[in-house]
Amino acid sequence: MLLVDASYKILYRNVVCLGRLNDGKVFSFTIFHDDLVKDERKLPAREPLPGREKPVSSVFAVDDAFTLTEIVIELYKDQYPGSMKPMRIFNYLLSRARRIVENVFSILASKF
Repeated sequence: MLLVDASYKILYRNVVCLGRLNDGKVFSFTIFHDDLVKDERKLPAREPLPGREKPVSSVFAVDDAFTLTEIVIELYKDQYPGSMKPMRIFNYLLSRARRIVENVFSILASKF
């Protein structure tokens, strides 16, 4: 399991859990998760996005194996042709963000 930023920088990794566990379960057993729950992991302060006024917090883009929280987001489910445009745009942008993680795994696999 890896936590990466938009610049392909690995911020956290966990390689000690059993392979048969899903990503959400692996994450729940990590020190990183415990620190987030206890609010000991200091995330960047909430601040507005460029051109906006409302402050937003940092979020983690994950797949559907994780439990949703205020900082853990995933794709909208049950998207059908003709569904609401904002949901489709959100899913597209979140998929692009998650693609970075997949690319990091590909880079690592090509090195080892």
